Amino acid sequence: MKKDKLLILINLIIVIGLLFFMDQSIQLNLIGKFIIFLSSLCISILTNFIKVYYPKLFKLAVVTGSFILTQIIVLSVGQYSSVNVIFYLFPMVLAVLAYGVTGGFIIFSLAILNYYLVFLLGPMSSFEIIHNIIVLGIINLVFCFLIAKTEEANNKNQDWLEKLHSKINELSLLKEIGNLMQTTTNLKKVNKIVLTAITAGYGLGFNRGLLFLVKEKDGKKVLQGEMAIGPLSQQEAYRIWGNVVRTQNSLSDVIAVEDEVDESLNDFIRKITLQLTDGNNPLIKSLLNREPIKKVKADPNLLGESLVALKFTDYAIVPLIAKKQAIGVILVDNKFNGKPITDEDMDSLITLVNQGALAIENIMLYEKFAGLAITDGLTGLYNHRFFKEQLTKLINEKQSFALLVIDIDDFKEFNEIYGHACGDSILSSVGESIKKVVGSKGIPCRYGGDEFTIILPNYSRIQGKELAVQIQEEVKKVSLNFNGVVQKPLTLSIGLALYPTDANTGEELFCHADSKLKISKISGKDTIT
Repeated sequence: MKKDKLLILINLIIVIGLLFFMDQSIQLNLIGKFIIFLSSLCISILTNFIKVYYPKLFKLAVVTGSFILTQIIVLSVGQYSSVNVIFYLFPMVLAVLAYGVTGGFIIFSLAILNYYLVFLLGPMSSFEIIHNIIVLGIINLVFCFLIAKTEEANNKNQDWLEKLHSKINELSLLKEIGNLMQTTTNLKKVNKIVLTAITAGYGLGFNRGLLFLVKEKDGKKVLQGEMAIGPLSQQEAYRIWGNVVRTQNSLSDVIAVEDEVDESLNDFIRKITLQLTDGNNPLIKSLLNREPIKKVKADPNLLGESLVALKFTDYAIVPLIAKKQAIGVILVDNKFNGKPITDEDMDSLITLVNQGALAIENIMLYEKFAGLAITDGLTGLYNHRFFKEQLTKLINEKQSFALLVIDIDDFKEFNEIYGHACGDSILSSVGESIKKVVGSKGIPCRYGGDEFTIILPNYSRIQGKELAVQIQEEVKKVSLNFNGVVQKPLTLSIGLALYPTDANTGEELFCHADSKLKISKISGKDTIT
C-alpha cells in the first residue's frame, strides 16, 4: 500500500508540474486547471487500483489513462492550439515503453485521427496540422528506433546471461555428480546418478534417458539395455515432475528416492539386446563410430523392433567413451514436452556423459576384480572363502536355508586315467551346469577339488531335493567325449541339510550335509540323501 501511495503522489507531482507549465505558457483558466487536476487524480487512483487487483492490465491502464488525460488537457487548452503536439508525446512515449513500436504506432494513429477531426472542423490550417503530424511522427520514429536498439542490446545481454547461468548450473551439476559418484561402488547406483542428472529438471531436463552397455552374451559382444528413467505416458510424466517439484530440492534428494525410477520402463529396457552387427541402427552406429547422433523426425523403426513401442522420433544418442573405448550409449529425447534438442543441449549432454562413462568404467573394473577375488577361476562359481562368508552371514541373520554338498562320482578315476586336462574340463562343465540350474535362486560355490556347495535361502527340504534332481539331470547332459576317448556318463552324489532344523552352526551344518553326501556315495552314487 505504501508503494501505491507513493505512485499516486508522484503522479500528482507530475500533474502539478504540468499545470504550472500550462499556467506559464498557455494562461489556462481556473476551471480548466481544476478539471485537469481532478481528472488526473481519478485516472491515477484507477490505474493503481488496476495494478493491485488486475496486474496484467496495468500497462494497458497506464497508456490508456495517459491518452485520456492528454485528450482532457487538449480539450481544456483548445483543440486548435499549436502546443497540442507536446501533450501527445506523453502517451506516445509510455506506449512505446510498454508495447514497443506497435504501441507508439497506435497512439500516433490516434493523434492523426484527432488532427483530422480538427481539420474537418476548419479552425486549423492544413499546413499547421501537417506540420504537427510530421513533428510528432519524427519524434515517434526516433524514440521507437532508440527503444528497438535498447531492446536488441538487452536481449543480447539476456542471452549471454542465460548462457552464463546455464554453464554455471552445468558446472554445479557436474560437481554434484562427481561427489555423488565417489560415495558408491555400486554400478546400479552410478547408472541412476547419471540418468537422473540427464532427466532431472534442474539437471539437463530431458524427458527420457535410456542407458545401454556393451556386454558379452554367448561368447559375443552385444549392446544390452541396462537402465532407463522416464515416464511411459504424458500423464505419468506430469505426475513424476509434479512430485519432484513438490518434494525434492537437489539431485541427491531425487537419487535417494528409489521409487521415482519407473520400473515398468526399466523392465522393458532390460529385455532389449542389440547385435553389434546391425550397423544401420543409430545406437550401434554411434557406439562403433564413437560419435554422437541427433535425429529429427526420424523413423522409430530405425532403432530396431524392440524400441518401436517407445516411439522415438526426435532424439539424441551419445556414446559412453572411457579410455578410448566405447562401453555403451545413452539415448535421450523430449517426447512429452516437445522441446527441441539444441546444439547447447548436445554439448552439455556430451560433457555429462563423458564424466559418467569414466565412473561407469571404473565401477565395472572394480566389480570385475572384486568378482575375481570371490570367484573360482576354473568353474566360474563362488570360491570357498565366499561360501564361508555367506554361510556365517545367513546364520547370524537367523535366516533359514538349505545347503547342498555335491561331489562328482568317480572324479579321481577320470583324473588318473584321462589326465588333469580332462578333469579340468569336467569341473568347468559341472560348474556351468550348476550355475545354469541355480541362477539367482541360490549361491553356488566350489568348495574344493571336485566338491561343490549350494546355499538356497528360504528353501525347504522338498524344494532343495527338487533342485538337486535338476542339477543331476543337467550334468548328465554334459558330453564326456573328451578327445574322442571318454564315453562314461557324468553323475553326482548330493547331501542335503537344513538350517536351523539339522544344525545351529555353520560347521555343524556342513558336517551334517557332508555326512549325508557319504551316505549317497555308499548307497550307489548318483543319489540324493
